[in-house]
Amino acid sequence: MKEDSFSNFMSYHCIIHQEILCCKILPFEHVMKIVTKIINSIRAVPLQHRLFKALLEGTEDKENYLILHTEVRWLSKGKVLTRFVSLIEEIKTFINNRRENYDELADSGWLIDLGFLTDIMEKLNSLNLELQSKDKSLAEMISSVKSFKAILELLISNLQINSLVHFAHMKKMLGDNELNGTLFIKHLQ
Repeated sequence: MKEDSFSNFMSYHCIIHQEILCCKILPFEHVMKIVTKIINSIRAVPLQHRLFKALLEGTEDKENYLILHTEVRWLSKGKVLTRFVSLIEEIKTFINNRRENYDELADSGWLIDLGFLTDIMEKLNSLNLELQSKDKSLAEMISSVKSFKAILELLISNLQINSLVHFAHMKKMLGDNELNGTLFIKHLQ
């Protein structure tokens, strides 16, 4: 193997780990902190968890549970966020019934951040699962990463024209509010 080819190969070492590090630099800890706190307050006490499940039994949602987030398995972050957003109205009702107050659940800025982070984490999870698929060659992994970069460019161009076609959760959280995509564009860049 030529020296140049070897150095090119080594630059792609640990593609999955590079992708995980990219995910960790997104400055949305303020969102994950509150989501984790709310989920833990529901899941940590068995009675509260049973009451929440009972609240969900009357809904059409087939999965009546919240997923606990663990930092060890970072893929869980995307699943936790998706589940949290899908149950946000039920969570608000449950929190209000317990007479607890989380101002973030009424803050449109925080909710938009929640939607954005959920959409991005879903896309990163898809890339990660694609990279981890069985018998994936280095060329296929590089192709997947390049495709993801093209998707990011598409997402940026969508945000520049205030289109949320590829941001379903963000659109749900935005409601009637006006979108300022500039900050989200910077995160994607």
